[in-house]
Amino acid sequence: MFNFIKRKFREAIIDPISDNVREKQEQLAETASEYAAPSVFYLLFAITGAVAVILVLLSLSLYIGQLLGSYLYGLFIFTSFFILLFLFVWAMRSRIETAVKKTVYELLKPSTDADVTIPLVEAEVLEETEVKRLEQH
Repeated sequence: MFNFIKRKFREAIIDPISDNVREKQEQLAETASEYAAPSVFYLLFAITGAVAVILVLLSLSLYIGQLLGSYLYGLFIFTSFFILLFLFVWAMRSRIETAVKKTVYELLKPSTDADVTIPLVEAEVLEETEVKRLEQH
């Protein structure tokens, strides 16, 4: 009898509330992943772009130095590597955003096996004499 009441209580009150909470958590996870993906991409893009610009300026200054007799080809190779990295990040924009979206969503979405459980409380029925004896103490 008690299991029947517990099941009906769960179906009537707990399940709709937990479903509503789960839906809101999924919406929050989806919204957060939508905002996080472009932010991560532009942050990565800005860092590689800034490094590439700095190295290009350094390379130009060293090129002027090379014209004056200094040979530093390593910096040119390093600069070209960062320019290629910058272009690679730009080319992979949609894949980076998709990967970040999926990762953030997976991290924030609610787990499906986290059900709300109602603790089972068993009450002991006391006879009148036992109740009176307990009240006296």
